[in-house]
Amino acid sequence: LSLFTKAVEDADVDTSLELFHGDATYDDVFDGVFTGRAQIRNMFEVNFTAELATFDGKYTNQYLMAQSVTRI
Repeated sequence: LSLFTKAVEDADVDTSLELFHGDATYDDVFDGVFTGRAQIRNMFEVNFTAELATFDGKYTNQYLMAQSVTRI
C-alpha cells in the first residue's frame, strides 16, 4: 500500500499500474468503477494527475485509499 500511495503522490501512473493485476477493478469513491489496466490508466491520467497538479499536500489516510482498491 505504501508503494501505491507514493506512486499516486508522485503522479507515477506506470508504477501505479504495475501494482494491479491485468483484470483488476479499481472502485473509486468519487469517480466510479474502472476495470482493466486501460481504464485504470485513463482514470489515473485524467483524474489523479490533473488533481495532483494543484494538490499541495500528501495523501496520509492509507485506510481510505485502501478501501478504494478492490484487488491489487
